[in-house]
Amino acid sequence: DLLATEPPAAVEAAPAPVAASSEAVGAAKPVKVKIAKTFRDCDSCPLMATLPGGAFMMGSPASEPGRNAYEGPQREVTIGKIAIGVHEVTADEWNACVADGACPPKRAPNRAPNRADDTGKLPALGVSWREANVYADWLSKETGRKYRLPTEAEGEYAARAGAPGAYWWGDRFDASRISTTAASAVGSFEANAFGLHDVLGNAREWVADCYVNNFAKAPTDGAAVTDGDCGRRVIRGGAWSSSPVDMRIANRSRVDVNVHAGYMGVRMAAETRK
Repeated sequence: DLLATEPPAAVEAAPAPVAASSEAVGAAKPVKVKIAKTFRDCDSCPLMATLPGGAFMMGSPASEPGRNAYEGPQREVTIGKIAIGVHEVTADEWNACVADGACPPKRAPNRAPNRADDTGKLPALGVSWREANVYADWLSKETGRKYRLPTEAEGEYAARAGAPGAYWWGDRFDASRISTTAASAVGSFEANAFGLHDVLGNAREWVADCYVNNFAKAPTDGAAVTDGDCGRRVIRGGAWSSSPVDMRIANRSRVDVNVHAGYMGVRMAAETRK
């Protein structure tokens, strides 16, 4: 029941892709931020990074090439201290939940050609929104720490890592920084300024929010949107198969909560402890 491409009903039409370039250029420059700490609550748990709280401009400006109206209006959002996955949840990490009888098994994804990737280090794919929440609940039970999906605001804050432009490295697409042919082992490509890998590309990532078609009434405190189209939830980050315009940080779309799309993965958020 895996879908090879995004279902037409789930994705709004996008304009022509931003031209690809091998240059990491543009006005936007990543802000160098020192991660307070990383932790892993168990051997099979995701590696988490504790990010500082802060304010940022969420969404895309009207001047950004490839922008869609539902990526705005831009507004300042304040995020509290949060722990978020350094990587997308891997097949090995997901399979620990499967072995415990809590999560459904997932078919091994195709990996990038000519790469000696360990299949267990590939992102877990074909994960529905409902299954992602089952996995979060299982982690919470196993560790005693509250795990959950990040909110849309938290996801964008983590992906930007202080960068205001279209991509975390600048304003122009750079194919050398992401996987563009098939899923790759997590951590195969450069991290952003928060030390997070694959925030763009590799797998599309679920967030907690119900879908709304703009940010006009969205919370400014980092909370999830809990009204609107709750049968479809927001997805972020682009997949290896996405066009450059769909890998922009502000790009967003929606997918039904029960869909097991072959490009869909998940990145965990968790409570922090003093």
